[in-house]
Amino acid sequence: MRPWLLCGLLLTAADPPAEVRLLHLLPARLPTQVAVQRGAQVLRRETLTAPAVSAWQPLSAGPATVDLRAVDAPEAWSRSALTLPATGRATLVLWQRVGEPAVSLLPDAPPALTAQQTALRLLHAIPDAEQLRLELRRPAGTLWQTERLAPVVPYHEAGPWLITRPGMVTLLLSDPTGEATVLEQAGLRLLPGAAYTLAACGMVAAESDDDLPVQLLAILEPQP
Repeated sequence: MRPWLLCGLLLTAADPPAEVRLLHLLPARLPTQVAVQRGAQVLRRETLTAPAVSAWQPLSAGPATVDLRAVDAPEAWSRSALTLPATGRATLVLWQRVGEPAVSLLPDAPPALTAQQTALRLLHAIPDAEQLRLELRRPAGTLWQTERLAPVVPYHEAGPWLITRPGMVTLLLSDPTGEATVLEQAGLRLLPGAAYTLAACGMVAAESDDDLPVQLLAILEPQP
């Protein structure tokens, strides 16, 4: 075998680097500059206003820091250390934790689905709601059929992938530890064989124009 051909085969067989995206769920409308760095090297810099999800971008594996700052501010007001994965996909989630902004690494591995299935997971980023419950309401003739997706999801966590069936649904988001009133509802057509991350963000008790009210962001995930 020719040496150049062997080299080409080795390069082709190598795993591609992981793809990483940013998911901005901080409960404020102010633009935030996000910088992913390794030492003095800036791997990615982007400005986002919540709620927002960025495009996927390949990033090399290894330790990194994520700085958050106001646009054109000289210093970061939050810095998080994490390790970027070597393969696959992952999301850097910007959310509030114990009164302070934080960045967490969320692996993205939707389950394999048939054409008769749809998968959902709930991401809880509402600081003043202790837990969240998600229910689906479907038309059933002249009535409505409600499907509760268990379990409830604690604050600052992502729930497991839950399998349901495709079709048009109304998403009902509530806090079961409070008065169990609906915090948000949204219509969504669940596509066959598709997976969705449902990111709940904002504030239940929004006090100013800068505070983000409760929102439910439906993100269609890439197929595995």
